[in-house]
Amino acid sequence: MADVKSGLEGVIVAQQDICCIDGEKGALLYRGYHIDELAPHASFEEVVYLLWHGKLPNQKELDGLKERLAVRRALNVDHVKLIQSTPKTALPMSVCRTGVSQIGLYDPEKITFDQETSLLKADDILSKMPTIMATFDRLRRGLKPIPSREDLSHAANFLWMLNGKEPTPEAEQGLNLYLVLLAEHGFNASTFACRVTAGTWAGFYSSVVSGICALSGHAHGGAVQEAMTQFQEIGNVDNVQPWFEGRLDSKKRIMGIGHRVYKAMDPRAPHLRDKVEALAGQSEQGSFIPVPTHKVHPNW
Repeated sequence: MADVKSGLEGVIVAQQDICCIDGEKGALLYRGYHIDELAPHASFEEVVYLLWHGKLPNQKELDGLKERLAVRRALNVDHVKLIQSTPKTALPMSVCRTGVSQIGLYDPEKITFDQETSLLKADDILSKMPTIMATFDRLRRGLKPIPSREDLSHAANFLWMLNGKEPTPEAEQGLNLYLVLLAEHGFNASTFACRVTAGTWAGFYSSVVSGICALSGHAHGGAVQEAMTQFQEIGNVDNVQPWFEGRLDSKKRIMGIGHRVYKAMDPRAPHLRDKVEALAGQSEQGSFIPVPTHKVHPNW
C-alpha cells in the first residue's frame, strides 16, 4: 500500500534554485545570497530582480525595473469603482485576491507563459497590488484615495498612498526591510498553489490569485491576523505575563513571528527586531502603517 502523506510536509514536488532554507541551522538564502547579506543593504527592487533573473542587477537594470514598476502603479476607473463597492469590513486579503483577478481581465494575452511576457505580467501585479490595498484602506477609513507617485521607491510609495505624506526614512527603511525578508520562502503552500494552477495553463493572473487564496489561510499568511488578534487581546504591556501564562495553562496556541520550519531562530527575526524599536511609536502618529479604527478583521 502506498505511503500516504498528510499534507505536503517532507514531499519533494520539484527542483528549484530560487530559495534555500536550512531549518536546523536557521538559514535562509535567496539565489545563493544569505538573508543576512541582503537584509541590511538591499532594496526590495534589487531583491525582486535577483529572484526573477537569478542575479543582482547593475544600475541600468535596476533603474529599468524601477521605471517599469513605477509607470504601472495607477489603477483605471473600473478598478477604483470595484474597490469603492467593496464592504469596508472585507478582509484585506480578499480584496487583494479580487483586485488581482480584476486587473487580469485587462491582460491581452491571458494564457501566455513565455518568460518575457510573464515578466511584464509580474511587473503589472507587483506595481498595482500596493495601490489596490492602499486604496481600500483609505476608503474603509472614510478617506479619499491618494494617487501613486512614480518618483518614490516601492516601499515609500505604499506608505505615501496610505498616509498622504512622505514617510520618514526610518519608516521607508522599515517597510523595505520587511518586504525583503518576506520576498521568498521556498516551496510553501501558496507557491505550490500557484504552480498547480500554472500547470493547467489557466493563465498568469489566475495562478497568482490561487497563491493569494492559499496565503490567506490561518495556517499560512493568515497567521498574521491571528497574531494581531492576540496583541489586541493583550492590550498593553502589563497584561503580557498574565495573558501568556493563561494561554499556556489552557494549552492554546500562541501565534507569533517565526516559521515552524526553523528549529533554530528564524533568521529574519533579528533583522526585524532591530527595526521594531525604532518604529514602535511611529504607527500611533500615522507615519508608518495606520492602525485600523475597527476590529472586525484586524489583520493589518
